[in-house]
Amino acid sequence: MAHGAEEYRAPDLDNSDSVPGPSRDSRVDDLFVRKYCTDLPEHGHYGLMEMPLDLTPPTISQPADINFSEGSTGHSIVWNISDENPRNYTVWMNDTVHTSDAWNSSPMEVTVGLDGLEEGYYIFAIIAVDNYVGVNIDLVAVNVTAARLSEWIPLVAVGAGSVLVVVVVGYVFVRKKKG
Repeated sequence: MAHGAEEYRAPDLDNSDSVPGPSRDSRVDDLFVRKYCTDLPEHGHYGLMEMPLDLTPPTISQPADINFSEGSTGHSIVWNISDENPRNYTVWMNDTVHTSDAWNSSPMEVTVGLDGLEEGYYIFAIIAVDNYVGVNIDLVAVNVTAARLSEWIPLVAVGAGSVLVVVVVGYVFVRKKKG
């Protein structure tokens, strides 16, 4: 038996509305549209549980490049990093991870000591990441030059002078003891 308009009986549904379409008998009831993704929070009895999106990447200070002679001490790189939603940071020296750690407070100071580096050219990079995968990077070039003889002359002179004083005092002490 063919279904005609007079034979159609709408189901007993609340809020049933006619929908324009190829058939005048098209009906829709309680149509819900929402995004669906299994790894996002859902709406619950607490309401919307999604956090607002933070599109601002972390900020990193930009220390100047550093040059010093091999053997000198007291040199370091100091970065100040900040973000409203900090996550972690990684410091690279050339192609090797130097330091990697959680970033729990903002702002935070990250210090990398340079004492003991041998003669050479180094690139230090810090990569700061926030909880929304915002990323920022800063690079510092470090040039460690060979110690020059002119830098050692004052040290040698002080050392030689000290030895000379010890020898003279010893000589005077020995002469007094004998005579």
